[in-house]
Amino acid sequence: MRTVTSVFFFLITLGSVLPCSMQTTPATETREGVKESNLILIRENGKFGYINSAGEVIIKPKCSRADEFYEGLARVQAGKKWGYIDASGKVVIAPRFDCADNFSEGMARVIVGRKYGYIDTTGKQIIPLRFNAGGQNFLFDFPSPVFRDGLALVSIGGKVGFIDRSGNVKITPGFVRARSFSEGLALVIIKNGEDEKPVYIDREGKVVIDPKADFAESFAEGLAVIRTGDFEKGKSGYIDKTGAVVIQPQFQAAFAFSEGLAVAGIDGPIIHSEKTGERQYPCEAGEAIIGFAPPAKFGRAVFINKSGEIILDPKSKAAGDFSEGLAPVEFPEGWGYIDKQGNVVIKPRFDWAQPFSKGLAEVRIDGNQAFIDKTGKTVWKSKDW
Repeated sequence: MRTVTSVFFFLITLGSVLPCSMQTTPATETREGVKESNLILIRENGKFGYINSAGEVIIKPKCSRADEFYEGLARVQAGKKWGYIDASGKVVIAPRFDCADNFSEGMARVIVGRKYGYIDTTGKQIIPLRFNAGGQNFLFDFPSPVFRDGLALVSIGGKVGFIDRSGNVKITPGFVRARSFSEGLALVIIKNGEDEKPVYIDREGKVVIDPKADFAESFAEGLAVIRTGDFEKGKSGYIDKTGAVVIQPQFQAAFAFSEGLAVAGIDGPIIHSEKTGERQYPCEAGEAIIGFAPPAKFGRAVFINKSGEIILDPKSKAAGDFSEGLAPVEFPEGWGYIDKQGNVVIKPRFDWAQPFSKGLAEVRIDGNQAFIDKTGKTVWKSKDW
């Protein structure tokens, strides 16, 4: 599920939790080509479960730690170990890992002790537990560090590189930090004298773009955000895959394109909201981590096209990505949703709102988690978050 646009994300370590009851059903065949589940993660009374797009509870909230479905499987914790369930709630990979990440391209990182490797969707260990799990200096993606374009991040000797699906080093670790591949390119941070700078590499590890920027983001829809200057006073723009600046740095902040439009901040400094949204993300060496992406506020949050033109100005200070034709926007009355013509199609009344996914959007009503459909109807609401 997409998150509301933000400039930074923060990580908060969870405390002790209660186990969820599991009954294991062995997986005996590969799950290649499996359709993605339409189930959506919910939380009630501190426990996680799943609903469908009609708001019907399919898997009752009983796990203290769980995540969204990826490639038909969701990671959940039983006792102190992690395993995976399918969309029926059956355990298809027994909980035996100290930590487990989400599946991507048929593989998931798992941690036992201080070592990690990768399993396939049957639970078979494809890449042995031989990489150190502690002290990794990735620029973490959510989820991370997953296989993308057939490669996954790895940290060896304090440097970051990439391995292939056999666990062989494909790109020698030599980067300070890195992000997973996106649209055939990976953002990496290299030393530049006493400083550091972002560049983009191809799947052979060759530097193909030097954006000559202070900060940069991964490519999305053919463009990548770059920033000159610091986070508070700098300006953001966009480059294309040739490295050409197609939208000059001019925004207080700018974010990845989604459905042809991107959120940008103008007319004022960035103000970080104290409102938070909770979301489960990969854990590290046995500790679960919650990702926190507070909406950043600006003088005005607008939507731009790929020419850098302001297409929509909802007169708001915070907004989220367009997804499934709608975008969350914060108004004085609360969060609501607009369409691509700028029409308010779901009246602002929510404490907090996320972009749509699988036909529903996560919102907060009176401080509790809820899900609405595209008419604004509440299809499910937590009784006690």
